[in-house]
Amino acid sequence: MPGLFSYALDGHMNRLLACAALLVAVAMAPAAALAHIGGESFIAVPISHVMPGETFPIVAADLGSGATISLRLVQGDHETDLGVEVAAPDGHFQTTRFLPADFPHGYAQLIANSDDGSEVSTFVLVGPLENAPPLPGGSTGEWWLDPSVLILAAILATGTVALAMVALRSARRPPAPTPVGERRAALRRSSGKARRRR
Repeated sequence: MPGLFSYALDGHMNRLLACAALLVAVAMAPAAALAHIGGESFIAVPISHVMPGETFPIVAADLGSGATISLRLVQGDHETDLGVEVAAPDGHFQTTRFLPADFPHGYAQLIANSDDGSEVSTFVLVGPLENAPPLPGGSTGEWWLDPSVLILAAILATGTVALAMVALRSARRPPAPTPVGERRAALRRSSGKARRRR
């Protein structure tokens, strides 16, 4: 019965599309969301580099509910006070800060100190990307080496295999057997047509 088969196929496709949409949503979730699930404090500058004399964004999470956080940017003996920020009830905050025009180029450490005693930091490239020095600590900084990216890749790989298995099972599933009564009626109709032709 083509109609029922098409309807069943459409149902399987809808389920597959829903699963695929869920996987895409997980894949598009930022690393910040994953860090929030784990409850680990972090701070980040979500741009590739910062130019002296310009503003730059800062995002942070899980630094304490309503905590007062002091921000500073340090490069060797050069240190710039970036002021104070108050976290939201969930411990998150987003802000923008101005980098002085005389701040030297190279990697600097952005440090956030919370009034609950916790501290988080991250490296920020100050200056243009061209001829940038290596990231301190010997890390290459490639995004694909980030643990959260590896976790997302594993989730996507598992989901892709699961979707492929569901699709194969749906394609191999034999058509539903015709009830005995319908078979007999079909045989009677076909035999009646054969008699009339004679």
